Amino acid sequence: MTSINPLAGTLLAISVAVLLFVGAVALGHWLGTPDGGTEAPGGGPTSYNDTVYYFEANKDFGPRLAAWIKEHPELRVVSVASLNTGTYGSTRGYWVVVEKADPKK
Repeated sequence: MTSINPLAGTLLAISVAVLLFVGAVALGHWLGTPDGGTEAPGGGPTSYNDTVYYFEANKDFGPRLAAWIKEHPELRVVSVASLNTGTYGSTRGYWVVVEKADPKK
């Protein structure tokens, strides 16, 4: 049985981690924004079947989401999830899942 030099093993592990990180970032840029939705006029969110919406990520996401919710009192936000590659600063946008609001409430 052969053993690997501890320094060589550490360098190999670091090299693999760097390659995975660079690959994840490159994949995120290659994938870009999801296709198949209907973009709202005026730069609003992209609609996927009226229950799933995609908002581009930028510094105005919070205010844009708040304004959009106010414009659509018939909807209730169920979930928000980011689209990213798993690395810090790689968020490309946010998926917002909604349902029809209960008119009795």
